[in-house]
Amino acid sequence: MPGGEIGRYRLQRVVASEGTTTVHEAIDTETQQRVALRRLPMERALGADSRESMRTTALEAVGLQHPGIVELHDFVWDGDTAYVATAFVEGETLAQYLARVGRLPALQGLSLALQLLAALAAAHERGLVHSALNPQHVLMGRNGQLRIEGFGWLAPAA
Repeated sequence: MPGGEIGRYRLQRVVASEGTTTVHEAIDTETQQRVALRRLPMERALGADSRESMRTTALEAVGLQHPGIVELHDFVWDGDTAYVATAFVEGETLAQYLARVGRLPALQGLSLALQLLAALAAAHERGLVHSALNPQHVLMGRNGQLRIEGFGWLAPAA
C-alpha cells in the first residue's frame, strides 16, 4: 500500500511483516518526520470503551525519551485497525541479529543486557511496564544501540 495514507501518515514501504502485524515506513504529513507505523494485531473488534482504553494506555508512553526506547509519537485507529507511530530506527530486531551472529561474547552480551536494563528502568520510573518484552520487540540500530519497541503493549504499572 505504498503511497496510501492512514490518518496523517503517508505510507512509503513495508519494512516488516509477521502474522497480523505489519510495519510501514511512513511520513507524518504534519511534521514531515519519518516514522514507523505499526499495525497492531487485533483478535476481535473492540467496543468504543475498549478502543479508548487501549489508546489511552498506549499514549501514556508519549514523551518517554531514553536512548534505549523507541519513542512513541501517536496512536491512531483506521476503521477497526489500530496503529502506533514511533520513531523510525534503521536496523534489525535483536532476534534477527542473534540468528545472524549466533552466540555472543560474554562482554557484548553483558553490554546489551545493561542497555536493556537502563531502558526498562526509565520506563518503570514513569510507571510503565512492557508486557511483551522479547527479542522481537528490541531493535538493534546500525550503531549497536538497543532500543525497546512495542509501546502498543505497554500498560500502567500496578
